[in-house]
Amino acid sequence: MTIIGEQVKVLQLDQDKAVDETVRRAAILLEDLLEVDPQAEMLTIRQASELMGCSYGEARKRMQEGRVKAIKDGRWYRTRREWVEQYLADRLVQKPDLQPAEIKQKRSKNKQVGNFKKGGLAYEFLRSRPD
Repeated sequence: MTIIGEQVKVLQLDQDKAVDETVRRAAILLEDLLEVDPQAEMLTIRQASELMGCSYGEARKRMQEGRVKAIKDGRWYRTRREWVEQYLADRLVQKPDLQPAEIKQKRSKNKQVGNFKKGGLAYEFLRSRPD
């Protein structure tokens, strides 16, 4: 092999190392941007349905509609445990604050419908009624 041939091989090795290093750095930056844990386990629909406490079909429907964050892998859907837990936490019903409420009632004012004699039977009846 000639000196030029050896230099070309060395340059190719250096370029391969540079490309590998660039790819590695790009993967690290992409993970940081997406905030994805590369070790996080992906759940199947069946595993997610068990975690959510619903049927397989209901879990699949929630993923298809986008209610549960998921990734489509061919014809299958995959999700992460933390995505399912976030979905469940968002749907958690808070216990209502049980403070006594003030209930205001309007008092009806009895309007006089007609003329009554003071001291008469109708007058005394209406006077004796509570408001």
